[in-house]
Amino acid sequence: MSRSFESQVRGLGTAHEGLHHWTAQRLTALANLPLITVSLLLLCQASKGGYEGAASFIGQPLVAAWFGLTLIVAFYHAALGLQVVIEDYVSAKGSKIALLFLVRFLAALCAVAGLASLISLL
Repeated sequence: MSRSFESQVRGLGTAHEGLHHWTAQRLTALANLPLITVSLLLLCQASKGGYEGAASFIGQPLVAAWFGLTLIVAFYHAALGLQVVIEDYVSAKGSKIALLFLVRFLAALCAVAGLASLISLL
């Protein structure tokens, strides 16, 4: 068995993380199904009480934790998906590295901003 074929079978492509990335993308997609569904139901419930009612409802520790988990998983999943697009369609190495850094930075920034908003409601 040749070395490159063996690497492909084990999920060790040129970056040596192909299987991990694929698995993480699928797991976060599956996790997003209940997370986003329940989050939408919670938002519908929260919207019944106006701004103050919504703020106090979302500010409950368990509800805020649910939304926090949803934010983290959703932005991580988005960053994984954008990474695949960049790796597949950007050929210039410098641009690819810069875009990958930018995507990860913006995903982390958005997640932190969302978590800070949730913490401010507690």
